[in-house]
Amino acid sequence: MKIDISGSIKIRGWMSEYELQWLAEQASTHKFIVEIGSYAGRSTWALAKHTSGKVVAIDDFLGADTDRPLSKEESNNLTLEFRKNLQEFIDKKKLFILHPDDLKTAKGQGTKPDMVFIDGDHSYEGVSADIKYWGANLQPGGLLCGHDSGHPPIQQALKDLIPDVKYQERTAIWYTIKD
Repeated sequence: MKIDISGSIKIRGWMSEYELQWLAEQASTHKFIVEIGSYAGRSTWALAKHTSGKVVAIDDFLGADTDRPLSKEESNNLTLEFRKNLQEFIDKKKLFILHPDDLKTAKGQGTKPDMVFIDGDHSYEGVSADIKYWGANLQPGGLLCGHDSGHPPIQQALKDLIPDVKYQERTAIWYTIKD
């Protein structure tokens, strides 16, 4: 499959073209991807476009600034923007959206992802919880990866929880393969 991130780069967000390219390449070899933190859908588009399977995007749509969560109206607008940006994949049943509170419903369904991309809660506690939960619920040989490796709380969580973590050159992406 030819990698095409042209739709991704039109969506607002913080991932560079090189990072989107890497995500798209990884998605092309995985069939069930979970993304933690989607914002307006920049990375989600790269994942959904290139997997032959499906993507589950988990986000509360309260924004990226934990010091100032979005108002209800702003959150609704972000949700609508995300849906508009990804509608083609929603229509094709390649993309499913979950609120973190709905994760309880999704747990225990028996299907484990073969790729998880973590770019949600950037606090030490939040990213640690995501790494622990999704690391334990990833298929053997699955890819556990995330963004913002230079953020101090994420650096500490990676140091504490994934001693063999790898970093993708020229990006803020970290990754490991589950044994």
